[in-house]
Amino acid sequence: GQRWLVAGRGPLLLAAAATLQRHGARVLGICERTPGERLRRFAYRLPRWPGKAAQALALRLQLARVAYRHDSEVLAAYGDGRVEEVEFRQGTSRRRVACDGVAVGQGLVPDVELARLLGCALETPARHPRVRVDGWQRTSVPGVHAAGEACGIGGRDCALAEGAIAGHVAAAGEDAVPATLLRQRRHARAFAAWLQACFEPVSQTWPALPADTLICRCEDVTLAQLEGLSDARDAKLATRCGMGACQGRVCGTAMAELGLSAVAGGPRRPPLFPARLDTLAGVSRSTDPNPPGAYR
Repeated sequence: GQRWLVAGRGPLLLAAAATLQRHGARVLGICERTPGERLRRFAYRLPRWPGKAAQALALRLQLARVAYRHDSEVLAAYGDGRVEEVEFRQGTSRRRVACDGVAVGQGLVPDVELARLLGCALETPARHPRVRVDGWQRTSVPGVHAAGEACGIGGRDCALAEGAIAGHVAAAGEDAVPATLLRQRRHARAFAAWLQACFEPVSQTWPALPADTLICRCEDVTLAQLEGLSDARDAKLATRCGMGACQGRVCGTAMAELGLSAVAGGPRRPPLFPARLDTLAGVSRSTDPNPPGAYR
């Protein structure tokens, strides 16, 4: 029964809107930042990947009554303690609509924290690093393979093919990899590259943001407080940005988008994800100094 607006960039907006609709929400519209010309280019070549084309068609039919606006984006949300209105832009015009929630996503970024902790080399084709692998999914660390989104956002098909290749190589060597897996990976990665080319922003620079835009939610650090700082280390020292409960897992991506280095001082220390005190206390009560699954 709630009214939601979905906005951002990429095909996942359709999936998010369909999920909301299945759970009873009324989706007011989808605001896609990508211009119409690039969307048409993407659709023109989509039949090369029949499975993806079928998925897209099924989602669009499910959302047939939902307005899909290209060259459109959310500018601001208003409300007292909750979202009550959203202002969005379509082309050069602006509108405000009453709603109960807004879902905004600008895409996905690789999670490389475990690979970084293991010492695997990374590469940065854009602002967000990914794990560097060879043609057999081997990283720079002997015995460590990587597959899927850590090697660059590519979706389920990439992950399945690369995971199978890595498994074959780890278990029996390069000669054990079926040629069909290599073809599947090449086909899946070609789609990922085409998707990125069509939906990535033409410019990596963001439009002018208000000075009071909140960057670090944990420490209440605004954009104005980060002006003039060169990297994440300076941001931590000057503002405590990235030093709150999430340890930079949220604002680190935002800082990278703003041109600040996402990670300062090397890899994060374990545990990679926050743990409850009672969980750690339970581990410490064990008589085995190195129990299975314990943090060392």
